[in-house]
Amino acid sequence: MFSEILAAAAIGLIMGTLTGLIPGLHINLVAVLALSSASLLQGYLSPVQIAVAIVVMSVTHTFVDFIPSIFLGAPEGETALSVLPGHQMLLRGRGYEALMLTLVGGIFSLISAAVFFPLAIILYPLIFNPANHIIHWLLLAAVLFFILREKEHEKKLSATAVVMLAGCLGLLALEKVNEPLLPLFSGLFGVSTLLSSMMRKTKIPLQRVNAARLPKSWLKSSAIGTLFGGLINLFPALGPAQAATMAGIFVRSTTKSYLLMVGAVNTASMLLALATLHSINRARNGSIEVLSSLAEINLATVATFLAAVLVAAPLIVFVTINIARKSSEVVARMPYRAMCIAVIAVIVAAVSLLSGWKGIIVLATGTAIGLMAISSGISRSHSMASLILPVAIRKF
Repeated sequence: MFSEILAAAAIGLIMGTLTGLIPGLHINLVAVLALSSASLLQGYLSPVQIAVAIVVMSVTHTFVDFIPSIFLGAPEGETALSVLPGHQMLLRGRGYEALMLTLVGGIFSLISAAVFFPLAIILYPLIFNPANHIIHWLLLAAVLFFILREKEHEKKLSATAVVMLAGCLGLLALEKVNEPLLPLFSGLFGVSTLLSSMMRKTKIPLQRVNAARLPKSWLKSSAIGTLFGGLINLFPALGPAQAATMAGIFVRSTTKSYLLMVGAVNTASMLLALATLHSINRARNGSIEVLSSLAEINLATVATFLAAVLVAAPLIVFVTINIARKSSEVVARMPYRAMCIAVIAVIVAAVSLLSGWKGIIVLATGTAIGLMAISSGISRSHSMASLILPVAIRKF
């Protein structure tokens, strides 16, 4: 049985690496394809093995998907907020260090979430209903806080405009577009960042492949990210992106601290989603939702999933570090303008394929809003209103 779990974990590691590196190839899509092909796969893998592969894939993805976000500026919803600080470090020759910071945050949250997993199973049912009734007020308070945090009056006005525009775009995208997060976040954070860099005729310097120098607050930043990554699983329609926005209130606004926090949020949210599935029967993302169709979700299967992730963790870290190292060597040698155009072309192609012409409109509109935020010199986190406002409105 142990060898079978190891084999499934290895498959999950490969799949998670691919989904993390290829923009538009999301774990939810792969998980659904695995479920629909389960009858064919059962000649080779048991349902529990397929489920283990999906869990390991999902956790691997939370580490690897920072690589295209930081080195290419091609984010998914979970990594959107890492684009700007990661890109800033990339342009200073420290892209590898930026990736290592997200990795440290992810490792911390993986270990912490595993340690506190039994406590989460106990606490989730106790706080689910009371917390669910006030989440819309908390979200609106977070949006207002970020607007008021802008120091100049003109920037407060610009932030309000970006919040309203992004919120309206999010409402339309979530209602009318297939796979809405791909065009939404690619426009607001990805393509807008690439176009802005191209306009400034940016050149990527040679990257220093050094170990990350952790800030003094690294433990606090990672712990806050882990906490919010776990808490966000209690609320429907919320995910790591919103958790990172809210956690950012409590984290020092430095590039390093922020990357640590975002890395922790993603991994904690994914791993502790297993606890919500078991304790309150709620699946907070598509890949985890598939598990209940493959295996009975009880303590034994959840323990198996957790053990598989922990066994695979050293390999996940090894793979992430080595791909980041290779990316650091390659990215500085590539003509930046041509690379940006190529990445934008890949994003447009993925959006066209998965979201159609409506997705292209969302992508273009999101890009315009993102450029507006950049030109105004305000925090890019205001664009997260594209998800926060729709969720808050639905809760009223």
